[in-house]
Amino acid sequence: MKLLTMLAMLGSLNTFAAGGTVENGGDVVYCRDHSAAEPGDGPGIPWVPDLPEGKLYTLDYAMGLVKGLSPSYYAPVGSWEQSRYRLLAILNSVSKNLRDSFRDFAVSTDQIDRHDAAALTRRWEVWEGGMFFAEHKKIKLVPANCLYRKRIAVDGTVVTVHVMGYERVIRRAREDFGITYRYYPRAIAKLRETSELQYSFILTHEWLWDLTRDIEVNRAVNRFLHSREIERMRPAQIRRQLRRLGLWFI
Repeated sequence: MKLLTMLAMLGSLNTFAAGGTVENGGDVVYCRDHSAAEPGDGPGIPWVPDLPEGKLYTLDYAMGLVKGLSPSYYAPVGSWEQSRYRLLAILNSVSKNLRDSFRDFAVSTDQIDRHDAAALTRRWEVWEGGMFFAEHKKIKLVPANCLYRKRIAVDGTVVTVHVMGYERVIRRAREDFGITYRYYPRAIAKLRETSELQYSFILTHEWLWDLTRDIEVNRAVNRFLHSREIERMRPAQIRRQLRRLGLWFI
């Protein structure tokens, strides 16, 4: 009941109507601690231990858990400011064009805490109405912690299925002047309560759409950029790995 109440609070079926071309946004999932498991939960799907109860995680991060990337795989992040300077330093060693692109994006995110939309080519606007989805086709991509059971009618018969509850926190739209990011403040605040790493994940995810239209490339590069592994690599090695992950033009 606690899980469904939380999901109902976060979820909303409202959408926004706006001009421009709407593109994919940042998604988060609600996950439970493995101690909350009940018989029949997540059949054949691994549970991840030690996830704090009742927290939001970016979909990129949650999918990494299934791939065996534990929390210790990622570099510590104390704040978005700390993370953006770390990423700027890494990108500066790899490509000045990437560095400049990310710096332009990172500066624009200051609008989130100010709650205003400056006259920039990247604008952040409050969007009061996240979009909640119940999706069972992708359940094997996330830990069982992030699934719950739901009863639905199939051909007149009520059956129990496992679904993934997730919420679209940021929507990105191309406008004549540049890019508008519409964000859901309530979900952003809950995400930051989980950790600043999750906040950095969802913002970096939005920037990576500048570099690729492939969601799997976006997610893989996002995890790599936040890893401890990248800090032990030389610039040439980082470039090679980014190409392997799908950013072939680096």
